[in-house]
Amino acid sequence: MGWTNTPPVVTIPIYKKSFRVDDFIPLCNIVFDSGVLAVRSGGRFDTLEKLVEEAKKQPGVITYGTSGIGSDDHIAMLAFQKEAGIKLAHVPFDGSATTCSRS
Repeated sequence: MGWTNTPPVVTIPIYKKSFRVDDFIPLCNIVFDSGVLAVRSGGRFDTLEKLVEEAKKQPGVITYGTSGIGSDDHIAMLAFQKEAGIKLAHVPFDGSATTCSRS
């Protein structure tokens, strides 16, 4: 029996191939961790359709930030780009652990 959040279950098999997701039987979901695609208030995109339309006109110009390469939010944005048929520019950050640590 183990306890983990979703990102390692999704990303570790991609990198290390040490196990497969179907090697485990989930018993229950403890936490619902929703994701959100947000833009700056007052910016030029106020709908998802406008964002996608502009990204199709200018592939790789619009940037998006995530908590790092291979993170669940990065993988979600890759899936979004594939589904929408667009290319965005990824700006990875170190994640929240470094900004929340105390000295």
